[in-house]
Amino acid sequence: MTDVLGIYKHLRDVNLSNNDIKDVSEVSRLDYLVSLKAHHNKIASVQFFNDASMSMQYLQSVDLSNNKIQELAPIPQPKLLHVNMDNN
Repeated sequence: MTDVLGIYKHLRDVNLSNNDIKDVSEVSRLDYLVSLKAHHNKIASVQFFNDASMSMQYLQSVDLSNNKIQELAPIPQPKLLHVNMDNN
């Protein structure tokens, strides 16, 4: 997924669910992202939220359920309302 999403910087809703994706850090380049669905993948880290503390300022909803996340990192996006990390 490296550098693929960068050309779509105005995307607001991204659904990457039901794939074998291990890393979604590329979404941190989407400054106008409102909703991220990436459930049923192989994501092991959410560190990209903290690394992107100055971007994704409009992010409101995140679904990372059914992945391989074992540790939480700070999620500093100020408008975040819904987070689903069930079954990790």
